[in-house]
Amino acid sequence: MPSRSKSSLYAVSLAAAGTLVNAGPCDIYARGGTPCVAAHSTTRALYDSYSGPLYSVRRNTDGQVSSIFPLSPGGVANAAAQDQFCSRAVCTIAAIYDQSGRGNHATKAIGGPDYNKGDDAGDADWEAGAMGAPVTLNGRRAYGLFVPPGTGYRTAKGNGTARGDEPEGMYAVVDGTHYNNHCCFDYGNAETSLTDTGNGHMEALFFGNTGGPDGPGPWVMAGGDADAGGLRTIFEGGRPPANENGAYDPMSKEGAIVLGIGGDNSHTSQGTFYEGIMTSGYPSSDVEDQVQADIARQGYAPASRNTGPAVSVGSTVSFRATTSCCTTRYVARDPGSDNVRIDFVDNDGQKQRARWVVRQGLGSADCYSFESAERPGSFIRHSNNGLVVNSNDRSKLFAEDATFCIQAGINGQGATVRSWSQAARYWRHYDARVHISYPGGKYNFDNKNSFNDDASFVITGAV
Repeated sequence: MPSRSKSSLYAVSLAAAGTLVNAGPCDIYARGGTPCVAAHSTTRALYDSYSGPLYSVRRNTDGQVSSIFPLSPGGVANAAAQDQFCSRAVCTIAAIYDQSGRGNHATKAIGGPDYNKGDDAGDADWEAGAMGAPVTLNGRRAYGLFVPPGTGYRTAKGNGTARGDEPEGMYAVVDGTHYNNHCCFDYGNAETSLTDTGNGHMEALFFGNTGGPDGPGPWVMAGGDADAGGLRTIFEGGRPPANENGAYDPMSKEGAIVLGIGGDNSHTSQGTFYEGIMTSGYPSSDVEDQVQADIARQGYAPASRNTGPAVSVGSTVSFRATTSCCTTRYVARDPGSDNVRIDFVDNDGQKQRARWVVRQGLGSADCYSFESAERPGSFIRHSNNGLVVNSNDRSKLFAEDATFCIQAGINGQGATVRSWSQAARYWRHYDARVHISYPGGKYNFDNKNSFNDDASFVITGAV
């Protein structure tokens, strides 16, 4: 049998609750003679007896790191522990631990020399925001890994992963609604050099709508619903023919592991990851069907991304700053540009520019978009990490960049507003301009000083 990976890719959707059984995916693979050599999940244990850490979160405001464990052996992640640790702070996911015992932990990727990263040339990737992908498993809240462009994780040199033409299997549970047409939201076996070393050196699952056959995508080789039903084989056949970039038969796999990026650290894609596994050996179809049934029993379902003060769609609101210097200033359009700043509201013109109509999120219905009351049809969006007021061009990019989620104010006042598409970045005023800021990041407006105050706003009725 050829050694191509069994590419079982699953899309999360709403589900009815089921009953958990005492066999995790890695237990099933082990019984079938193809044990897990990598097992990553931020939502649950993938062995029935596993009680070790699933992932760790970094509190960017003070740099402290805390590991998140399952509620019980074989159980769902303890989301409440994350919520407590990250209360009144901003958290990112620092590592996703390998449950297989082989130490294939995934941490943020360093910059690949082959890939042009623009302003971030030579930098490491960003860590994912810890709040970006809440879900429930049979009613128990957990958090997935929300990967925007510029974010990715890697195991530099895998232990026990397939090399050369050795057979392997893999699956990933992802959000079937979160993708784009860029490279490369991957999970699987990749180059150890962080460079593109030619055909046959990488064998990974990709979810997105670029680089596939004709049609809008997204594309997979085999797939199923994470809630119910069996697998459906979409493609099964020979490998592509050799060309000037090398051969796929035999393969020349190198054994590193990527999550959310390409083998050369190409990182302009996006997606959401919940769990994934790589095996030693090629699993049988019967084993894969048992694993799919186990995933369906978990009852994956999306959870609300909003945990802060409630706002009503259709209402008109204003956002008042809470930093001690600026408590009489509001989020408003700059009178001389499309930029968003904090400003006084001493006259009618200033008040008009500080009024925002709450709309259902253009890019995700469970969050919000804010339409300018002064300029109907124009919305707050982020562009180059700054907030601007632009006319809605109906594009997917605009919709996602104009969508924001609300959580409780991280200084204990009001609300903190999080970007949906860049889930580790938050509204923050800095030198009067309002940005989406990542505390401790590379830009001046990412400075940690007074971040919690600068990123907290009281939502009021229209001024």
